[in-house]
Amino acid sequence: IREDERVVDVGCGTGNAALLAAERGATVTAIDPAQRLLDVAATQASERGLDATFEVGEAAAIPLPDASGDVVISVFGAIFAPDPKAAAREMVRVLAPEGRMLLSAWIPGGPISEAVRLTRETVAEILGQPPPAPPFAWHEESVLRELFGPFDLGVSLEEHSISFTAPSPEEFVER
Repeated sequence: IREDERVVDVGCGTGNAALLAAERGATVTAIDPAQRLLDVAATQASERGLDATFEVGEAAAIPLPDASGDVVISVFGAIFAPDPKAAAREMVRVLAPEGRMLLSAWIPGGPISEAVRLTRETVAEILGQPPPAPPFAWHEESVLRELFGPFDLGVSLEEHSISFTAPSPEEFVER
């Protein structure tokens, strides 16, 4: 992210990526369906004097005009969209010509992916519903090429590890 770029953060949560982009001098508009998370992000941006706006919205219906962002990012956000094709269409729609997009996704089999899977299965069982379908394969290059190919976007994939550390599981959750 470079100074003076317009960044759209899809599924921003409490604004971690949006705030980092704003710290680099970008003008940020961040979208999330959860108002309570947006309130946390907006407070942090205000306290730090950052140029960021936080709006309620979903990946499949981004409340912004076409070509609003030079960069569209989604850090573990769009992967939870119920309709990946609609989310992809919307992210491309708000991406400026010659813009770039960065998405992150949990790798199946990792601890976060397993926690999400177990939660989804448990909720379905409690509600007496059939087991949920597996999540969309945001981590597979061929699937992303198929998803973004109709929009003439190139796709590249990099795998990285993220370390979660704390003195105890309880302290990790507290933080």
